[in-house]
Amino acid sequence: MEKIKRFENAIKNSLFTGNSQDPAAINYTLACAYEETKETGNVELNFSGVIWERDVAELADQMSDAGINTFTISTTASGLLNVLALFEQHYWFVQGMTEVKANYNDIQTGNPAIIPALIVHYKY
Repeated sequence: MEKIKRFENAIKNSLFTGNSQDPAAINYTLACAYEETKETGNVELNFSGVIWERDVAELADQMSDAGINTFTISTTASGLLNVLALFEQHYWFVQGMTEVKANYNDIQTGNPAIIPALIVHYKY
């Protein structure tokens, strides 16, 4: 994934919405996904952890503002369908499936596990 200056600065300065009124702050869930995506080497931003329904509007806005138009979701958390329905209200739609590198190794190969993920794309 290409580095995003706004995200880099927010993470470096611990500027997360909810604990900062700074307009440069970003959502903590987004920051975690961004950092993990860089670590795993996935091309698209990938959410492997829980996405809270209350965060969807902010995530949608911050990703759009940063020029992100595609991301993946590899979490298997319950409530995912509700989250996807909320993303659709912000013009983010599931486009299909892909595979991404996990942040853990496959015990048989010792290499990063390859796991299924949903592709979500912005269509406005």
